[in-house]
This record gives sequence, C-alpha cells and structure tokens, in this order.
Amino acid sequence: MSLGGLAVMAAKFKWDARYFILLFLISFVFAGQFFLGFFQRWDSFFASVLSAVVTELLLARILLKKWIFPLSAIISGIGLSLLLSSYLVWPYVLAAVLAIVMKYVIRIGGSHVFNPNNIAIVFLLFVLPQYAVSTPKQWTNGIDVMILILVLGFIAAGAAKRLDTVLAFVLSFVLFAALRHYLFGEPLYYAFGPMLGASFQLFTFFMITDPKTTAPHPAARMTAAFLIAFVDALFRLQAITNSLFYAAFIVTVLYGIPYRLISLKRRNKSINA
Repeated sequence: MSLGGLAVMAAKFKWDARYFILLFLISFVFAGQFFLGFFQRWDSFFASVLSAVVTELLLARILLKKWIFPLSAIISGIGLSLLLSSYLVWPYVLAAVLAIVMKYVIRIGGSHVFNPNNIAIVFLLFVLPQYAVSTPKQWTNGIDVMILILVLGFIAAGAAKRLDTVLAFVLSFVLFAALRHYLFGEPLYYAFGPMLGASFQLFTFFMITDPKTTAPHPAARMTAAFLIAFVDALFRLQAITNSLFYAAFIVTVLYGIPYRLISLKRRNKSINA
C-alpha cells in the first residue's frame, strides 16, 4: 500500500463503538490466558485473527476497490477463537474465512445480514462436529470473573447502543428458563445455569449486539432478542446442544431477512415517491 493510501485510511479513521467490543474481547483473551486457565492455544488465536484479517483485506480490495481498516475482521477472529474449541488449527482458519466471505456474499441493501461469527460457528458445529465444538466448560465461573465480564459487557453494549437488545434477551431467557423449570420440570440450575457461563455472556454481549447486523430500530432488535430466547428454549427442551447459535441463525432467516427486505422496500418506495 502506498503512503497516499495510508494517508487516506488515516483520514477516514474515526472512533467506532465496536472498539469497545474489541476491548471487551481482548480483555477476555488476556484474562483467560494469564489468570483463568482457559487453555486456549495461541496458534489458534493468531490463526483465527490473521485469517479473518487477510480475507477481509483481500475481498475489500477486490470487490470494493479499496483498502479498509479490518476492525470487523479482528473482532470476528477474536470471537471465533474464544467460542470455538478444536485440537486442530485449520477449523479456526476455515471458520474465520467463512465468516468474512459470507459477509460479502449474503447481503441485502448493501449490508450483510448474518452475524459473521454466528454463521461460521453454525456451519462448523453442524457440518463438522467431529473437528470443532463450542463448550462453556473451558471457562471458570468465579464471581470475580463474572463481575468483570458483566461490567465490560454492559460498557460495550452501551457504547454500541444495544443495551435494549441485551436486556430483552436476558429477561426473555429468564422467563423461558422459569417456564421450563415450573412447567416441564427442568432442574433449576440446569434451566438458569447457562447464564453463569462465559459462552452465554459472549453470545449476549458480543454476538447479538453487533451494530452492523442488528436492526436500527429498538423494537425490531428487542423482538429478535425475544425470538432467539424463545427458539433457544424450544431447542433446550429437546436437549439440542449449542442451541443459542442455532436459535440466532434461525431467527435471522425467519425474522431478520424478511425485516430487512421489508425495510429496503419501504426505503426504496420513499425515495421514489
């Protein structure tokens, strides 16, 4: 890249709410590696991040004809390294590449539809479960860790203006967990226990709060959050693992895409009026 190109990128560089999400994830990585015993290999972390960044840079240059700062790719790579667990490195590379490619392939009105990490994780867990899993058991659930994660999570969600989404999802999850316990006899800890795991917290504060893939209107975001909790509850009653990721994917297909299409149609109609 020429000095002129770097100067243009620097001039366009501006503060983005996603930097709070990046800070949240980086803090998660370092706390886990140095204090909490996450036992995540560094080669998996760097493979995931570098694969996402390189893919983003190449696709942006080829398809958009410009160089971009790969903030979204860095976030996606770190998130995948935290949410996936594999004894091999290539699943992290595959997930990272798939996440970024799908962002450019599946688009409505010029914007990508699926959360990049969600679609990549669903693919690996559903198609290649023998090579990669997503398990909350690798995280510790100490109260000090919980407080740190919650504080950073709320700061990130607030900066991204997605606290409504977080609260709607958490309250909906609590509602359905109580219903599973009282109506279907699900053990109390089994019903509410997932909320204590870092996998749930990463999903809540990182995946469903993505400013680029969530609806611009609070009512639509809160509706999506409620539907994700509802579908997740149905899956849990059927003892389906990784239910949160599958629920988010299904709600995007059945609610998110129609919402985007209707919004695009209304916008085009108002422009042509």
